[in-house]
Amino acid sequence: MTDRYDDLRVSPDPSRAEELRQRLHAELDRSSLDDASRPRARLTIAPPAGGAEIRPMEEMRMPDHPGDSEHKARWRTPTVAAAAIVVLGVGAIAFTVSNTNADDPDGVSQAPAPTTTVVPRVVTYTGIPGVPITYTLPDGWEAEQGEPSVSGESSMVNFWDVRNVYADGCERTLLDPPLGPTVDDLATVWAELPGFTATTPVDITVDGYAGKRVDFIVPDYPIRAEPIEGGYDADCVGGKFALWTELDLVKPSFWAQVPGQQNRQWILDVNGTRLVINEWSEPGTTPEQLADMDEFLASIQIG
Repeated sequence: MTDRYDDLRVSPDPSRAEELRQRLHAELDRSSLDDASRPRARLTIAPPAGGAEIRPMEEMRMPDHPGDSEHKARWRTPTVAAAAIVVLGVGAIAFTVSNTNADDPDGVSQAPAPTTTVVPRVVTYTGIPGVPITYTLPDGWEAEQGEPSVSGESSMVNFWDVRNVYADGCERTLLDPPLGPTVDDLATVWAELPGFTATTPVDITVDGYAGKRVDFIVPDYPIRAEPIEGGYDADCVGGKFALWTELDLVKPSFWAQVPGQQNRQWILDVNGTRLVINEWSEPGTTPEQLADMDEFLASIQIG
């Protein structure tokens, strides 16, 4: 049984293929006049491979209303562009589209890359009466609003109003007579306490307030075999090696966290209040690891 389209098949005719190509280019050229900005297309028909036949597109029977058997079907002639499509294996048809927009070579609008802005975190501490302190945290530092402690990359910073120090931190014996009220009284006392190693105080200024800086190392106090309740491990009264107290208290406000603890103090006179900025770090911490402290101090605003 023969196919009803057998009578439509013809022998290969290269001139017919060339005619179809010319007609398609003419059609594309006419379309491009309607929109000068539209990319132009080029059609390239490769020669037949392997001796395959070039067949013209057969007519297709298409109903005016698909699915409606009451409407009469009619024949439609494929468009010029469709007539150029050939049977699979006949040849390769390549479309090359060129874009005339130099700013958008891909023909797709490019959205700008998103940017991220890191807002510096500003913290305020008001725990010392009459001396509000505001500062900006360096990258990697942490602090909570209203808390006196600031966690650096390699150290911890606290703000204090030191009233007295311990002459014997292990036995909790306060200095007697008590520490004097000036900046120099505190800056020089660390070199006088048994077991401490301290530098000579030097003049400094923080946010316009004058003061002294002194570095000191706490003694290598004894450690318990087992920490007591609260995790305190110093083999001293209450498990703590006491350093100083605030507000004339008897109990220590601050104590050493580890034997040989390193401390740096910036001691300022803020309108009669002795403000102490104390930084402590583990033994062996290098100045390079503590370099961010300069950025922190530069950001401090008092009052």
